[in-house]
Amino acid sequence: MDTKLLTYAELAEALGITPASAKRLAIRRGWPKTPGNDGKARVAVPVERLQAPKAAAGDVTDDDPDDAAGDVTGDVTGVIPILERHISRLEGEIEALREEREAERGRAREEVDALKAERDAERLRVSQVEALNAVLEAERKRLEQIGAAESQRVEDLKAERDRWAAQAERLAVPTPPERRGLFGWLRRA
Repeated sequence: MDTKLLTYAELAEALGITPASAKRLAIRRGWPKTPGNDGKARVAVPVERLQAPKAAAGDVTDDDPDDAAGDVTGDVTGVIPILERHISRLEGEIEALREEREAERGRAREEVDALKAERDAERLRVSQVEALNAVLEAERKRLEQIGAAESQRVEDLKAERDRWAAQAERLAVPTPPERRGLFGWLRRA
């Protein structure tokens, strides 16, 4: 393959493009680059590329039809449909992401609502347990009071019993011996 060493400016003039586009084209094609004696870089350009027809003003120049990143000079009407398709594709992706985000938000709201309901139920249960504990404590105190009152009553009853027993002993009349009849030696049946 025959090549010719050109600076980026010479390559741009030969192809009818800007020097920046010539540099991008050389990099994209992987053409070898060597430093020149004047300090400028020289690119080994294939001769057949230099013999290709120059682009007319306003044409989109693309050295490879499969390469969408061609050099553009003048009118960009050929690029507009590509960009419009790209924009519509991106808008579709954005809309899909929005729908996905809204679905996730809805799911998150449902989870939050369920968690709030569960929290409220737990709070209600805790308040009921606290109320039952308060009632239980009040009943425990009442039972202690009743127990203390009953213990006191039992003690009072024992003291009264003892007092009555003592009084009964003081007032006790000796019981006469059992009277036996004339025939005391006989037991009665």
